Amino acid sequence: MNTDLSICIVNWNTSELLRGCLDSIYENAWHVTFEVIVVDNASHDGSPDMVRQQFPQARLITNDDNVGFARANNQAFKVAAGRYVLLLNSDTLVQPGAFDGMVEFMDTHADAGMVGCKLLNADGSLQRSCWRGFPSLKMAVIDAFYLWRIAPGWNWVKSMEIPEAELHQVLEVDHILGACMMVRGEIIQQIGGMVENIFLFLEETEWCYRFQKHGWKIYYLPTVRVIHFGQQSVHKNPERTLPEKYRNFAWFYRTFQNPSRIQQGLLKLVTLAAGVVRMGLWTWRSRKQDQRTQALRMRHGYWLVVKQEFKP
Repeated sequence: MNTDLSICIVNWNTSELLRGCLDSIYENAWHVTFEVIVVDNASHDGSPDMVRQQFPQARLITNDDNVGFARANNQAFKVAAGRYVLLLNSDTLVQPGAFDGMVEFMDTHADAGMVGCKLLNADGSLQRSCWRGFPSLKMAVIDAFYLWRIAPGWNWVKSMEIPEAELHQVLEVDHILGACMMVRGEIIQQIGGMVENIFLFLEETEWCYRFQKHGWKIYYLPTVRVIHFGQQSVHKNPERTLPEKYRNFAWFYRTFQNPSRIQQGLLKLVTLAAGVVRMGLWTWRSRKQDQRTQALRMRHGYWLVVKQEFKP
């Protein structure tokens, strides 16, 4: 029997969240047929044993080292049998009808190479999940100074950030968050998987860029909802992940936007400003005793971001 959907979940030390994610998949009734592939990146919190014991129907791939998000997903792609492949974060809870809605959309939109959904925070509020345009100096400024939050109505911001008022309708977008993205399996065979030189962050953005270059459209689907707790990897290892995030942004900008040396220099200044602003915010948070340890780690992670920008 043909499989409609291969659900690929990369895990690193999120055993409890992964259990909740898998429960939300298997406890719902679906019209589509699916398989679940979990790739564990050398977790030491018992995640592999939990999957083996509680979810034996899932296919488990275990790595001896943390090989990153892109390479782990590529491992899952090689064994995926579904017509469609869904990348799903371990820190998500899938809402009823989500898979059926995404598969139905792809079945009825032949131009769609990729589709994302409405991501919600744990409190039910809307989470950023889709954008116009790709990493650029403008996007860096908007993100560095939180303009997407404090000036969402500014046309300069709306050219890249999609206002919440528009997110009630199906939209064609440029790139979506990799926490929940469905793609056609055949396209992976055509254009390849994710770029493995990116360990974490922006690997899905580069993939979206490649999808578009090959003529496929990317859609945001508001009728499908998934709860995404978010930032779990960042909070577990900010000293590595935060510098990686900004380093990958600069790599994408240099590789695909062909910036001048002046523009590259301006990006470094904006990144420095972003790091300083966030160091200040996390210092403020560290005043609360229950947040102090994590806040100080996050502040140190942003200090490493600032520090790396001084390197030639």
